[in-house]
Amino acid sequence: MRLAANRGAKLKFCFKVFNMNKQKGFTIVELMIVGILITVIAAIAYPRYIQYMQETRRSDATVMLVAAAAMEERILTRTGNYTDSVVDINGGVNVSNEGFYQLTIEFNDSAAAIPTPDAGGVIDSIDLDCVGARCFTLTATPVVNSPQLADTVCSIFLMDSVGRQRSFDNAGNLNPAGTCW
Repeated sequence: MRLAANRGAKLKFCFKVFNMNKQKGFTIVELMIVGILITVIAAIAYPRYIQYMQETRRSDATVMLVAAAAMEERILTRTGNYTDSVVDINGGVNVSNEGFYQLTIEFNDSAAAIPTPDAGGVIDSIDLDCVGARCFTLTATPVVNSPQLADTVCSIFLMDSVGRQRSFDNAGNLNPAGTCW
């Protein structure tokens, strides 16, 4: 009997020793590996996320231009002429619904250059191809302090009375059709 009781005490002692030596938590090497993995994933994913967000925000410009062109056509139907007034076109606001782009209207053979969004200067000239009293060109450029200023591929969006949809990069170069629209 004494032997059986002694054996039980030894087993309890062994379990206590094993529990005391059991590892709890993570080692510093494991934590460093996890940190490195998170850094690598973030370094790959974050730039792509930013690019995706820029591409998504471009729709703010295209939606504004299509709606403004439709309003121009309604005004032409009612009055016989297009208007160059943002008040008539976009409800008095020259900023898109999401606030990333501003609307300008070129009307009646006005050959103004489109301002570049990054420097606030003027591109040499972008040919608006708008001649005569019955034409307009709508332009969407990023608002100052907008995250879209960093979009170097699709900086300027144009839509004219003929329905042509064009876009320019931040250097004023015409993008191939379908790049931004």
